[in-house]
Amino acid sequence: MILVDNQELMDFMEQHGGVRQNYGPRTKISNLEEKIIILLKGVVHLEDGKEKEPFILTYLNDNYLLDLQILAGDHSKDIFFSSDTEIEVIEMNRSRFFELIKQKVSLLEWIVVSNSRIVSKIYTESSKFYVNSTLKIIRSFRSLIEENILLPNEQQDGWYKMLPFMTRRNLASYCQLSRKTLGQEIKLLEEKGLLIWDSKGMFVNAEQLERGDSII
Repeated sequence: MILVDNQELMDFMEQHGGVRQNYGPRTKISNLEEKIIILLKGVVHLEDGKEKEPFILTYLNDNYLLDLQILAGDHSKDIFFSSDTEIEVIEMNRSRFFELIKQKVSLLEWIVVSNSRIVSKIYTESSKFYVNSTLKIIRSFRSLIEENILLPNEQQDGWYKMLPFMTRRNLASYCQLSRKTLGQEIKLLEEKGLLIWDSKGMFVNAEQLERGDSII
């Protein structure tokens, strides 16, 4: 989540043509040539649409500018955002939005922070390509905790619960693993006390994750 005072900026956008919208889970957000979207509440992921299987690049939670052209340039048609939970957004005509930037310096600052954060996340996620299967999972879980996508478990201090939208298929995609390899690695991590996956869901231990590089 981006730590800036957003409320004034969002009010400013609504006063100048921005429209609040709500979308349900699994809504594909693409074709953003004529509009921009600001994520106010909820979780989305950035997905590469060129692959036959879902290839999830990163997850975002609250207060981001969703602009594929800025992020991907000429390749913006190959990737898209997809909602994982119910989301609330502000939509605005692209030309109008960039006119407003000239009137509101803080809006430009917000855009820079948002895009820098997303690009940084994508580079960090991409580095998983060069590590082994176990570290792919550990680093993926760390990113989810940092993005406030995993919820603290009230019954067990230091443990975080995976939200229901994270299916085995999506987790495998995000970790850059096959589902078979993911299943094998999950068992290994359970044995080492990094996670629990039972009828109540998946739970990960934040402290153990931080030490994960050294204990595997």
